[in-house]
Amino acid sequence: MVAFPGPFEPGYRLMDGDALNRRTMSTQSVAAGTGGPPGPPVLSAQITEATGTGNSVVLPVAQLGAAFTVVNNTAAALNVFASNTPNPATGVADQVQLAQDSTLSAFVPVAHFFIATFICYRPGTWKTFYPGATQP
Repeated sequence: MVAFPGPFEPGYRLMDGDALNRRTMSTQSVAAGTGGPPGPPVLSAQITEATGTGNSVVLPVAQLGAAFTVVNNTAAALNVFASNTPNPATGVADQVQLAQDSTLSAFVPVAHFFIATFICYRPGTWKTFYPGATQP
């Protein structure tokens, strides 16, 4: 294990210093909201368990290299929306797409009791994969 002299300064570099300061994956449990942004909760942890009777959550602004995993423990399918806040790198709202498709969408559905991982591979775009995924 590498010993670091202290916390890294936050800010943009090849990798943001804040990302280097996170030594473990962060987790959270949120009650899913209803409808699209801005109503539903915005994900803030790398692993999020969505619970309750709501049907949607929102990914944060897509920054290159970011990754989030959503565990759908709600009562039905969960719509995971891309942020509708203009992305600083692109100037437009983010979009999300399934791994097996190149179609961009505002959201993707995650089936009841499924787990989906979302990875930002270019600014403004989240790519996801989970078994049984279908495009909205």
